[in-house]
Amino acid sequence: MKIKILLIGMLIIMSVQLFAQETKGPKIGKDKYLHVIASFLATEASYVAMRSSGANLNDSRVGSLMFGVSVGIGKEYYDTKKKPPTGFSYKDLAADCIGVGLAMICVHSIQK
Repeated sequence: MKIKILLIGMLIIMSVQLFAQETKGPKIGKDKYLHVIASFLATEASYVAMRSSGANLNDSRVGSLMFGVSVGIGKEYYDTKKKPPTGFSYKDLAADCIGVGLAMICVHSIQK
């Protein structure tokens, strides 16, 4: 229980530090929330799919973690190639990592 609280606290502190440096608009914009939610859902969905297909607990955790991070990196790469290019955003990628981290906390707390 203490580890879960510590992990959640670390994620909150990290998110505040990353997003507090934005100077324009709200500190955490709608886009960042969408990144967190999309990464959370992609990670959870891939975990459920892997477990349903018969993968063991550890393989499912690692696979869903890698899938969630890969989706975030892929989205940022896409942003550099689309017209007009919006560029690679490390803050968006950080929001993706927060979503993946929260999903992994949920997976770990549910499946023991």
